[in-house]
Amino acid sequence: MSYFNKQYVVGFILTATIVVLSQHVYSQEQEQSNRSIEEMVAMIDRTVNPAYVYDYEQTKYVPPKGLTLLIMGQTTEAISAYLDQFPDQKKPSGWASYWGVSEFKGFIEPYKYSAGNTQHHQMIVDKFPNTIIQSAMWMLGKWDIAKNAGSGVYDNVIKQFSTWAKSANRPIYLRIGYEFDGPHNELEPDEFVKAYKHIVDLISVEGADNVAFVWHSYASKPYKNYPLSAWYPGDDYVDWVAISVFGHAYNGKDFGSDCDNVLNFAKQHKKPVMIAESSPINGIPKENTEVWDNWFANYFSFIYNKNIKAISFINENWPNMGIEGISEWKDSRLYNNVKVSEAWFKEINNDHYLKQSSKLFGELSFKPLQNAKEFINKAAKLEDKNVVIKKMNLPFYVYRDGENIHFFPSAYMGNHEGISVDLKSKKDVYSGTSSLKLSYNDYHQWYGLGLVTPPDDWGDIEGGYDLSGATQFSFWAKSNENKLSTKIGFGLIKKDKPFPDSVIEHKEINLTTKWKKYTIKLKNKDMTCIRSGLVIFSQANGKPHHIYIDDVVFE
Repeated sequence: MSYFNKQYVVGFILTATIVVLSQHVYSQEQEQSNRSIEEMVAMIDRTVNPAYVYDYEQTKYVPPKGLTLLIMGQTTEAISAYLDQFPDQKKPSGWASYWGVSEFKGFIEPYKYSAGNTQHHQMIVDKFPNTIIQSAMWMLGKWDIAKNAGSGVYDNVIKQFSTWAKSANRPIYLRIGYEFDGPHNELEPDEFVKAYKHIVDLISVEGADNVAFVWHSYASKPYKNYPLSAWYPGDDYVDWVAISVFGHAYNGKDFGSDCDNVLNFAKQHKKPVMIAESSPINGIPKENTEVWDNWFANYFSFIYNKNIKAISFINENWPNMGIEGISEWKDSRLYNNVKVSEAWFKEINNDHYLKQSSKLFGELSFKPLQNAKEFINKAAKLEDKNVVIKKMNLPFYVYRDGENIHFFPSAYMGNHEGISVDLKSKKDVYSGTSSLKLSYNDYHQWYGLGLVTPPDDWGDIEGGYDLSGATQFSFWAKSNENKLSTKIGFGLIKKDKPFPDSVIEHKEINLTTKWKKYTIKLKNKDMTCIRSGLVIFSQANGKPHHIYIDDVVFE
């Protein structure tokens, strides 16, 4: 056979193969599109594994045998869109909302984050009687958030939450430092446990007995491979164990060894299990129902098989959330696909899943407070007392040994991919035990770093510190490169933003390889709102370098 004949035969075979495969794919899509909703729902395995049916101890607000709480979230916008798209469907038994341990925001009044999404706990109370609230408390290891929480820095915030919780007069499932073992949260077990126990103790002392405490694992490869037990605060401090389900459900009904580890831990400690966050992160496309086969059928089968007592589904368009590290997540809103949403409601409308109902609190053995009205008036005044721009005493340290961090290294500028920050460097220290080490790992271009509050904000959210009375700003600095041209100071957010720094002051410096103190005089400067406590700009001159900063203070 000639070369050309061989090529012809090979081409013919390839073409025929492509046609057959295309026909097969088309046939599968046609088969999916022709399926009834009943056939889709029939894919769910409702077998309950008796190994996961056990008696619970030291817990509260657990549904009776054979029932599961249904919760939806996670923003005000997502909740409103869900109700608009499905106005005739039964409402779930609960709704989810989020907040941060460092600030009492998003409770009485709506609070919009810089990405444009809003949190508003009181909206759930006012709009959805006879439902529960799943409240997620953000708490990280970095920036000393967890450490500060454990040492009482945010006690006033926790007390405000406790008063509001009593006024809500319904079960609140509080996820303290949710996904505590996720690498993205950088939580050291000892700091997390201390903070968790301190928060639980304070809420209990404040008398917010309607709060159930949820210990929420990421249920994936843990941070630094710490054992799960290292983060456990003890049976007296945990009412529920929770997991996240995102990519887990794409690989069948078994969600992996890390997830199994959490479930077995919950059984060992006789705690009910909640799926606290879940979403098909590869998206719900309009064109086909593959996501039902590949994610939802596995998800619901897991719920039955593992005897899950509460689930929370996040109906969200992930690309719009502005969350770092999830850029590849897709639009996972139910109403993208009519058949998927119909199958969803066909499943959740069965009696296994609890809905909004006047009987709900009784089913959860919750007794509403008789004196809740006295807390409602107190709660209404809370956010007025929550001063956003706090007046601070002098001297006020921006940085000293990496302790009690007031400003967060989250404002990256220029070639930010070349920047790395160590808040507790032991490499080269002026005084104490640590210094701030800023490393630039590229060979060209400029870069900048700002330590700001609130974190990850560029002037769209109110915040900062009132440092009125300060007469100078000083810091110690050096570099591993001699005569490194830098600009260091404070203030970053300009007047074109809704919430700017009240003053911006930077100093041009040629850093040397020896520690030196630098001072900026502040006479007649408006110090009433400093939200960028330290700002550093520099550039590479053909090789990487390090900058060391220590003892940064307003006085």
